[in-house]
Amino acid sequence: MAIFSSETVGFRRTSFTDLQKDDLDAEQGPIVCHRARLAAADLETELCKLQQEREAKGLHAASVGVGLHYGDVVYGNVGATDRLDFTVLGPSVNLASRTESLCSKLGAQVLATEDFVNLEGQSDAWKERGEYHVKGVEDAVKVFELVKWCDEGQG
Repeated sequence: MAIFSSETVGFRRTSFTDLQKDDLDAEQGPIVCHRARLAAADLETELCKLQQEREAKGLHAASVGVGLHYGDVVYGNVGATDRLDFTVLGPSVNLASRTESLCSKLGAQVLATEDFVNLEGQSDAWKERGEYHVKGVEDAVKVFELVKWCDEGQG
């Protein structure tokens, strides 16, 4: 799980009205989504290189799936004094996880929700893969696959 912020020095605790949240999402959402897409593309490129190196040596390559979604979360330390875990909770976390779980089914490395792709505004970086019902989400979710950055035989 990775969390992306528009802040260069991390997150800040903020309470705001719905109107302020809409303004904040419109201003910072595209930045956050763009940073997340670039990180996923970098990961995909590096994994492709590693896969090619391992296959050249006759070794098995790792397969990694990434699910991207933009939304509100609750984050912080959860647990008891003798065991605290930093965690992120909420429906947006569930949807990102469920989107990632579609990667193996669709043979994709990076998938994003329609909300993520629309907010980022870089539709040419994505190809539509259809709508799917996922556990814990009432409506079907339209997902998009990141256009490949590394193809067979290229590094």
